[in-house]
Amino acid sequence: SLLDNTPRGMLVRLNADGTLDNTFNTGGLGGDNSVRSIIVRPDGKIWISGQFRSWNNVPRYRVARLNADGSLDTTFDPGLGLDNIPFAMVEQPDGKLLLAGGFTTANGLPSSGVARFNSDGSVDATFTPGSGLAITSSNGASIRAMALQSTGKIVIGGAFSAGNFNPARDSTYNGVAKSNIARLNSDGTLDSSFVTAMNSVVRTIALLPADKLLV
Repeated sequence: SLLDNTPRGMLVRLNADGTLDNTFNTGGLGGDNSVRSIIVRPDGKIWISGQFRSWNNVPRYRVARLNADGSLDTTFDPGLGLDNIPFAMVEQPDGKLLLAGGFTTANGLPSSGVARFNSDGSVDATFTPGSGLAITSSNGASIRAMALQSTGKIVIGGAFSAGNFNPARDSTYNGVAKSNIARLNSDGTLDSSFVTAMNSVVRTIALLPADKLLV
């Protein structure tokens, strides 16, 4: 991709006046497909996720970490990464990375709809969502939004239905019927104390003080 006729592979940094910051360079090639989510870490490194499957010709399946100058941070290696698009991404205070979307595996391991990676790119084995979100080619279910509460609990929203609102998107989270919104415990298990439903797709969740939510 180009910005002002300058090659910049799917990601650029602009100065405050909108001009291209030439100190940030992804190496020209950058990603082979689009970036959908960006998080800038306190140390200046950058989480990216999206539709790409390589970064500067290095395999990075839909999630990667860049150094502050835009180069690939090779200390984060997610292996096979995600098998489908992540739509939401949140970094935990401990530096672990939560991703949610329409994928069913993380680095080849079953992880349907939601996954957590350690800071080195390995899948976090302490995150155990069970069967997670039931995603099939026929129901098209996916998680589209995510928010991390101060308690460590994870609120997810998206396109998944218990059947009452949209039978075409019938889905469950670890076998429990949920409609477009749910909350997980910090280990990925379903929080049964969070009981609500939405009758259409949830695309954005914003966290307010006292862990209140705008959906």
